[in-house]
Amino acid sequence: MTKTTEFMLGLKLAIEDLKKAGAEINKFKQSRSQGVKVSADAASIAYSALGQLYGQFVTDIQQSLDMKTNEPPGTQMNRRTDLMVKIDNAWQLIDQASIATTYAIIQMPTNKDEKLSILDLTKEQRERLSERLLKQFGETIKNLNGGEDSVTVAAGLLYKVLANEQWKTKQ
Repeated sequence: MTKTTEFMLGLKLAIEDLKKAGAEINKFKQSRSQGVKVSADAASIAYSALGQLYGQFVTDIQQSLDMKTNEPPGTQMNRRTDLMVKIDNAWQLIDQASIATTYAIIQMPTNKDEKLSILDLTKEQRERLSERLLKQFGETIKNLNGGEDSVTVAAGLLYKVLANEQWKTKQ
């Protein structure tokens, strides 16, 4: 398998993974929590954009290999790097949505002097979310070491909040 074939396969597999992630995140768009809704909307938009951008990348490479373009190589490379910048921006939106999710699960105190200490989750919801994160990302999220991608880091930070027993659950 050539490196180009491997690269295109990776993009196509990523597109499928993004579709699955989008379907999972869409379940949270109906949440009663405004923070969760906003986070889910942002992530959904980002997953959709990433899928489209990866698809454009595959099409662009295929057209180039099929010699269906008369553009000079520099113009092709410029278009591909523009796509890469857009892809990077979409990943940043996912990072922001992930961080917003952490804030969305924290219950805001009613008293201004009260400290943040309660998750806006029941014990069962906390356990279920922790299990889903572990299932999706594996044990890596328990001990981040700096070599992980940004989505895994965001999942790990959320997991650490959920695993921290100092955060109480709502009744």
